[in-house]
Amino acid sequence: MKIFIIGFALLFALPACKTIVHTHQQVMLSYRTRGDVVKQFGSPDEMAENMGMIIWMYNCDRKPDKVLRGGSAAAVADSSTIHAPLVAKFTRHKRYMQFFFDQQGNVVSYSSRGVDLTQTKNNKTGTILLVTGLTLATAAAVFVVVVGLTMQGPLDNWGQ
Repeated sequence: MKIFIIGFALLFALPACKTIVHTHQQVMLSYRTRGDVVKQFGSPDEMAENMGMIIWMYNCDRKPDKVLRGGSAAAVADSSTIHAPLVAKFTRHKRYMQFFFDQQGNVVSYSSRGVDLTQTKNNKTGTILLVTGLTLATAAAVFVVVVGLTMQGPLDNWGQ
């Protein structure tokens, strides 16, 4: 039971080791032009045009979020040379990102599902406090058990 309680406490304490620098929404809103999107994610997997807007679809089913955050190895130097299939209807994906552009190439909106581009950094202070607190809690638990056994005696109640 004690192990369960310690494990449960760890589950809630581990996020203290990371600090959010930028939320997913902040990251997505930082891409303002086609060039910004291409620089980060490369060419889109599919494109569509609807009511004067150009929509780019990125299939993220096989790409881990870490790869998406780090930039694309297939980045294109010039966003005007994008060659992706123009489709009437996008293929369904469990994880995707869509960027909506006006005719000038500015990002008007975005949509994403199953993708988390939240940027975090390690929190050294939180980690130190977590390790120190767990060490002190473990030492206190061991002390209570040892003192309890010493005061009671290991075989005082044997056979009762």
